[in-house]
Amino acid sequence: MAGVMKIPFVFCEYFIVENVSDTLYADEQGNTFLLSELEDEQKQIVKEDTTLKTRKVKSNKIKWYYLAGDEILDEKDWLGKYIPIVRVVGEEKVIEGKTVRKGHTRGMKDAQKMYNFWTSSAAEFVSLQENNPTLHQPKLFKAMRAIGTI
Repeated sequence: MAGVMKIPFVFCEYFIVENVSDTLYADEQGNTFLLSELEDEQKQIVKEDTTLKTRKVKSNKIKWYYLAGDEILDEKDWLGKYIPIVRVVGEEKVIEGKTVRKGHTRGMKDAQKMYNFWTSSAAEFVSLQENNPTLHQPKLFKAMRAIGTI
């Protein structure tokens, strides 16, 4: 179809670590459980029981989001306790028994250094120029006075 513009979408997985506070209970046998894991009826029974030991605990909860632009398409509680980080190696070679790894920015560093050098050199060259006064012939000033520009 002519004249239809295709707009690319950018999809992204996003993770957030949330700090969650909870109450930990322990009975005489050493069994432990969190208040957030109980049903509403069980919570009332546990809160009324004075034989249980309690303490406040803090833990991390990871939330997972699937985004498209500024819109959240999907969100879930992440089952693990760590955010998944995947190592991506650009180029990997074994040279004389040593592993050499190259990322995509290594080849761009020298070009950027040269650009920075020449930009600084141009700025330095302009800043070191002298401001000489403009010299004119006396005849020019007479002609300008006659015209009325001075």
